[in-house]
Amino acid sequence: MSNKDHPDYQEEVERLEYTKDYIKKILNSTEEYKEEYNQGIREAMEELDFLDSSQSYIRILINSKFIDQADETFNNLSKVKDKPYFARIDFRRDGNQDSQKYYIGKISLYEVEKQFPLIIDWRSPLASIYYEGRLGEVSYDTEVGTEHGEILLKRQFTIEDGKLKDILDIDITTNDAFLQASLDVNADNKLKDIASTIQAEQNKVIRAEIDKPLIVQGVAGSGKTTIALHRIAYLIYTYEENFDPDNFMILTPNKLFIDYISDVLPELGVENVRQATFIDFMDEIIEEEYALIDSDEKMINLIEGESISGAEKELITWSSSFKGSLEFKDIIDKYIDDIGKRYLPRKDFKLGNFLLFSYGELNDIFLNQLKHLPFEKRIEKIKNSLSNRLNHRKDKILREIEDEYNTKIRINYSKEESEEKRAILKSLVNEKEEKLDEINKLSKTLVKDYLAEFTKSSLFEHYKNVLRQKIS
Repeated sequence: MSNKDHPDYQEEVERLEYTKDYIKKILNSTEEYKEEYNQGIREAMEELDFLDSSQSYIRILINSKFIDQADETFNNLSKVKDKPYFARIDFRRDGNQDSQKYYIGKISLYEVEKQFPLIIDWRSPLASIYYEGRLGEVSYDTEVGTEHGEILLKRQFTIEDGKLKDILDIDITTNDAFLQASLDVNADNKLKDIASTIQAEQNKVIRAEIDKPLIVQGVAGSGKTTIALHRIAYLIYTYEENFDPDNFMILTPNKLFIDYISDVLPELGVENVRQATFIDFMDEIIEEEYALIDSDEKMINLIEGESISGAEKELITWSSSFKGSLEFKDIIDKYIDDIGKRYLPRKDFKLGNFLLFSYGELNDIFLNQLKHLPFEKRIEKIKNSLSNRLNHRKDKILREIEDEYNTKIRINYSKEESEEKRAILKSLVNEKEEKLDEINKLSKTLVKDYLAEFTKSSLFEHYKNVLRQKIS
């Protein structure tokens, strides 16, 4: 049966045109809104009073936020305007007589006038039944519980340049013909998104719970990288309040690989995820000038060996092998354990003569309670603990000093009037004020001064120390 012979062909063509027109209308409106927001910023800047500018600043910030949101909407819709969706499911919830038609794409689009989604995002909970459910009874999890219902139709579309090319009604996620057609279209030097052809097992990996360890194994070319990128897109979508794309970094074996995967996340509506090779990442962290043998040059020397001696070749081979060994890992683990034990200043945390934290307490927090965190994160936690303890105890310490001196003053005040008594009372009052001032002054820099005594070395220095440890 040809594409146009499908009984719903005309209906789907009209639905596609309606969706494209709706997107076009939003794109035009978004441009107008952006101009209004920019005008609002211009007006706020003109009204900006540097003596009392709070309202103008708030107006600038709000309009800037709206512009950012409008830019994101505009960019996402621009990418899908000619291919807004790739599938449809007809789903009837338990307890309802009528089914609803849901079109699945790479973004979500809500039709305000009809109070219904024109497109649902492939990462949404409802879309999961398209990937995993067959026709018939299904269920899916939401934030408020489990939804039950029945899939009456699963349909896939091939849309090219805004035109409906193919319709395929299916009983499983995809069939070989559709998948192969998709792969043929994507056969170039770039990795492509697979939102339209995700298989049930792949879908389980992509949507796996975030708080459980996940290991994905497979032979070369089995799709591990593709699934990892789709999982990042899913996590950013699902946990958008907690995750920002800037929180993710993809480490790749080489820059060619970065180019190979560069289009996937933007195509899925995710921007600003950092991608770097391990060497580039370490360059950024070390922040020091050093000479590094190019890995390609090292490989050429090992294979051809014309420019180096046999001893040098043997050393390169041994060092490369050793750095990837479990023995070297054990050396690094032992080194980290050793520096951890001497990382903290060997002193109590005190406000004057008042003990706030003993060295033993802090060392236990650092080595045991915060063992799951890297050192820099542990320092942040220690800093918070020090600040909290200081804030909690400071007023009590000041009251103790006040009470101590007030008691001494009352005792001496009850004695017979004399020059000696007046001198003692004056001295006690002055001492009290000096003590209170001293505590207040010390408390302002106490945490900062304590943290300044932490053992600190650059990452490169630690690396050299590890190598020296092995050589010695």
